[in-house]
Amino acid sequence: MNILLEKNKPLLIHGNPGSGKTHLALALLKDTVLLRIDSSLLKGINDMNKYISDRVKKQNITLMFQEKNECRGLLIDDIHIFQKYDKKSFNHIIDFLKAGCFYNNKIIITCDSSFIKNKFIIRCKLKSIKCHYSYNEYYKLCLRMINDKKLKLSLDELDMKIYQSNYNFNKLLSDCDEKDSSVRDNFDGIEELTNKLCRNKYDINDIFRECTGDEKIILLNMIENIQGNFLKIYEYIDLFNNSDIFIKDYELLNIPIYMINKNIDYENKKNKKIIYNRYVSKNMVTHKNNKVIDDYLLYLIDTYMKHSKYWDNLMLYDKDILEYHKNIYENIYKVKVLFQ
Repeated sequence: MNILLEKNKPLLIHGNPGSGKTHLALALLKDTVLLRIDSSLLKGINDMNKYISDRVKKQNITLMFQEKNECRGLLIDDIHIFQKYDKKSFNHIIDFLKAGCFYNNKIIITCDSSFIKNKFIIRCKLKSIKCHYSYNEYYKLCLRMINDKKLKLSLDELDMKIYQSNYNFNKLLSDCDEKDSSVRDNFDGIEELTNKLCRNKYDINDIFRECTGDEKIILLNMIENIQGNFLKIYEYIDLFNNSDIFIKDYELLNIPIYMINKNIDYENKKNKKIIYNRYVSKNMVTHKNNKVIDDYLLYLIDTYMKHSKYWDNLMLYDKDILEYHKNIYENIYKVKVLFQ
């Protein structure tokens, strides 16, 4: 893509999930002193407008005294996530963009393509481009990423994984970044990843990539391993529990996963056994009568019991299936489930 990024003229990059929006934005801003605003700051900043403006101005003053004439950059990544789960910060970001005081920064905003018709984004009158590649361009970028990661794959394996990724870089990297079979013999994929997340610190981007497709179960596993009084983590979990994310937008569950991962006592966890969520463990994939366990239905029951939510969703299930899962839940948690 041949893109001209100018100072004081914000650029909106939109595209499908995993299409490389952030990768493209970082490439365009690679020669700048960068301030990055992303989902790791959700609900964490009281006044986002002031937070951005103060840092951009401070950067500006600092760079005045440097011999090297460096350019400043600002990346506001996944602004649609702020609109949905931190409206206060979203409104402050919009205020910043509409004010037009950019202090000679090169500025990029990224969002999903479905969000470009948002009325607040439209009012900002941003120049926009869609992050989309031809198959040949996508293939070449995938090869470069695989080489950078030093992943060992045969050409046939690589071709198949690139084809199956369906223009989703996150999916490709997740599929390619597999550990050797000796490790995977001891854990299934979700258990291995839970184990890694409980023992090592990850940044938000790695978590989004690693957890793709398994966010629900991984979050439930991570909750089992919280130790100490991490009030902020519980607040995040409650926020996401009250936002119906388990029904849609699974990828946003990576944010509370990140919050738990960031606060885990790694030294304490090194020699401790990792706890896996009781109602999604391997032993419950099937029951002795060969009925398949629906972990999502068990989640709905669990949330109904704790928060009186999802009654309508539960009533959509076949009566026998609902009763079957209700009995499983009662056996696990030793409580009586009453649907009223």
